[in-house]
Amino acid sequence: MSELTQQLVLNLQASLSPDSAAIQASTEFIKQAKKVDGYARSMLEISAEQSVDINVRLAAAVQLGVHVEFNWKFQDPEQAQRIAF
Repeated sequence: MSELTQQLVLNLQASLSPDSAAIQASTEFIKQAKKVDGYARSMLEISAEQSVDINVRLAAAVQLGVHVEFNWKFQDPEQAQRIAF
């Protein structure tokens, strides 16, 4: 796993914690990581990695889905309108 992927795993784990400070810090890290090349690939890798906790894998899959949807809609709004439900 790349450094980014490892950091995302740790922060996804922290985002599932009952500690509000940990949640806040991990949420901010993930928000900033979205701007880094390789973010989507890392989330895909995490969601498919069997050795990662299922809850973390599900969180990665949700984050990846949101990322793809957001970027698809705003990169080409005309295309987004054609495929909208």
